[in-house]
Amino acid sequence: MGWYRAGTVAVTNGSTAVIGTGTAFIANARVGDGFRGPDGAWYEINNIASDTALSIATNYLGPSLGSGIYAVMPVQGYNKDSADQLRAATKVIATIPETKQDKNNNLTALSSLVGAADRLPYFTGAGALSLAVITNKARALLARSDIAGMQAELALVPATSLTDRTAGRLLIPGWLGLGDALPITPGQDYNTLTQPGEYFYGSGTAPTNAPIVPAHLISVKGRGLYPYQEVRPIYGNALWQRSAKVANPTAAAADWNGWVPYVTGFNMTNDPQSDAGGVISSAVVSGFRVEKFANGTMCVTGKVALASQAANSFGYQTLTLPVTFLNTANMMPGLTCNAQSTGDSYGVVFQRAASTSSILYAVRNGATAQAFEINVSVRGTWK
Repeated sequence: MGWYRAGTVAVTNGSTAVIGTGTAFIANARVGDGFRGPDGAWYEINNIASDTALSIATNYLGPSLGSGIYAVMPVQGYNKDSADQLRAATKVIATIPETKQDKNNNLTALSSLVGAADRLPYFTGAGALSLAVITNKARALLARSDIAGMQAELALVPATSLTDRTAGRLLIPGWLGLGDALPITPGQDYNTLTQPGEYFYGSGTAPTNAPIVPAHLISVKGRGLYPYQEVRPIYGNALWQRSAKVANPTAAAADWNGWVPYVTGFNMTNDPQSDAGGVISSAVVSGFRVEKFANGTMCVTGKVALASQAANSFGYQTLTLPVTFLNTANMMPGLTCNAQSTGDSYGVVFQRAASTSSILYAVRNGATAQAFEINVSVRGTWK
């Protein structure tokens, strides 16, 4: 390694300071190297402060000089190039962050994989990785940043309406009543409602060919060729069902079976006249037993007392019923009587419906004045 002589130096008698001009001491001098001053004497370098400042171990002996020639001679007994490289490497190592990842099993497993096109590393366990195939389609999907783009990449198109049944479409909230029943069209003819789904009628123009008028849900089930329908009221526990008689039924009444109510523990005893879906009801009203049936039949039974009637008399009486029948034409009274004393009587000799809520009848007594008990039985319809 040659001596270093670039630039000039300023020295002061009795001082250890050496100030350089145009010098590069850091890269070209080492502590312990020899410094030959402008006075020709040799001194030991004991500190290098910068490229333009160093100090010598003993005071400068020569006269003070503002600009003089000098020389630095390596005397350390080592290869200066190697030392410079080691120092440079040391500086680099010193700049490495303390947070640099240490060696671990995961990194070791990753480094053991042999990379290839269209491969993606994945963990198979702790400290164990393998490669999976990632296709162009998968990369394109991962590149999408929004839901609509991902759906388009997968050719998944949302249904365009609540009744869109195009193959491959994504379902949307409310589709065919999914999660929320579809409102039916005002005046909907249920004979033409064959699209499977859940529907709702609340108010407005009532549907036609429906088993009830109050607000209700209607479910259309089965395959489109052979649908069947179920109707239940919003407020109540009744249920009606009917099915198509033919494939692809039309609005024609002949294409459909009639509505049939389900008999359940809820509607078995509900009043069919006042409670939609009721099948059979029986109640005591003003002392009479009133029974109603879903087919419209109504029966009234009971007993009334007839005050003492003169011997051999014949008198008309009016019996007021606790309910009203649909009409008098279908009312069939069946009154009988029990004589309370001798039993000598001709019984009820006349009876007819005087109105939809009363019966006109006559009892003919025998030879003894006595009271009577009238056995009431009236059959008719409420609808």
